[in-house]
Amino acid sequence: MHAADPIFVLDRKIFVEHAQKTGNVRRRVEPSDTLMVPESQGTSEAEVQSMFGSYADDILAVRFDKKEPWRNAFIQFRDVDIATEAMEAFRNQNEDIQIRYARQRQPPANMHSLTSRLSQFRAQ
Repeated sequence: MHAADPIFVLDRKIFVEHAQKTGNVRRRVEPSDTLMVPESQGTSEAEVQSMFGSYADDILAVRFDKKEPWRNAFIQFRDVDIATEAMEAFRNQNEDIQIRYARQRQPPANMHSLTSRLSQFRAQ
């Protein structure tokens, strides 16, 4: 059957277009000062810092998402270059744990208009 061949259902012609299979394609994440360790076994900031050895002093913040008991850890470093070095060192020591750059959080697109309207409301 070709893509242009119709299927007849209840005396009606139905044309079906098939999407090409793309597989499990992840969007490329730009290098960032924040790394993400999925399903982190570290349960505290100190435990996560110890996983990065000599790069622990360059960590600015450690955050966890809300999933329990295995949570993603987000580790923010001083800059992108240090985060990249820390990621490479971590990968060399922990081949079974997938670490990658975290996507940057984007503020809501309408945040400015919302705060503008709120300030206008308060001014009245």
